[in-house]
Amino acid sequence: MRLKKFLFEGDILRLMGLTFMTKPVGLVTQMLIAGYFGAGHQMDAYAFAMFPIMFFSQTTQRVFSAVAIPQIIKVRQDLPPKEVAAYRNAIIFFFYLPVIALLVGLFFQGNLFVDLVGRKLPPETKDWAYQILKILALPGILACLMGLNSALLNLNKRFRLPAAMPLFNGLVMLVTL
Repeated sequence: MRLKKFLFEGDILRLMGLTFMTKPVGLVTQMLIAGYFGAGHQMDAYAFAMFPIMFFSQTTQRVFSAVAIPQIIKVRQDLPPKEVAAYRNAIIFFFYLPVIALLVGLFFQGNLFVDLVGRKLPPETKDWAYQILKILALPGILACLMGLNSALLNLNKRFRLPAAMPLFNGLVMLVTL
């Protein structure tokens, strides 16, 4: 009985299983990237295009987890549930809006980013980066939103869906490739 309670009635094993399932998807993604792009301009362009998307996603998720989640927990103790929900929604909107704006901006004006940050890239790599960044920008919004939603779901004691989100993210990347 104690062991079952310690393992959250099997949730730990299920969460571990979901985590292990994401690794083969990541491996297949990396194999496809290596097989499709190989070493050279295309791979350099892919890595370059993924940088701003992953940077925005991971930075926003970390700031959200470090700032918004403790604030929501604090407010839960002081306000009635309706006001907590309104406050939480305002914080979510505050974080979602800039992420969506930045990635939609990369979709429409990614060439400016490539020209500014990658000014020393070889011309062929730049050409590929223009195309790849445009393709990855909109699915990148999903990656960002999944990170924020994972933190919110964990906050509300919903652990299975956040554990499955990396698997979904990997599948989105496979489809995008």
